[in-house]
Amino acid sequence: MSLRLAHLALPLLLGLAWGPEMGRAESRAPGSTGSSASRPTAAPARGWHKSELYFGARLANGTLITPVAWEAFLAEVITPAFPDGLTVVQANGQMRGADGVIRRQPTWVVVILRPVGSLEDQRIQAVISSFRGRFQGAELMHVEIPVAQPQFFGN
Repeated sequence: MSLRLAHLALPLLLGLAWGPEMGRAESRAPGSTGSSASRPTAAPARGWHKSELYFGARLANGTLITPVAWEAFLAEVITPAFPDGLTVVQANGQMRGADGVIRRQPTWVVVILRPVGSLEDQRIQAVISSFRGRFQGAELMHVEIPVAQPQFFGN
């Protein structure tokens, strides 16, 4: 990625870009005091991961998950599992099938910066299981990326 595009992509991944359908998000780090200092807050000493979940919108029968159904899943399952924050990006996914044909579909990417630990790992697995149960045959991919030292910035 060129440096010119990198400065645009990073704010999107961190949830700093605003679309017309998005409201104002809480900008304090988990456990912060709410101070308006512009100094970064160091993350706790334990390890962190960036979890990326790619939710395909096409069901096994070919129909698409509706925006209303996705918003309900986000509100009922994902947000309660990760109330400290997450980022949702609408994307256009594509992949080559075993038959060599490239298939495209709308995709929601959920990015969660989280401390490493069994509770958080269980929450990710619960979200995956719930999605697979609710949206039969929809494709889903999960990626874990270790993060060396995240910094959270307040207002």
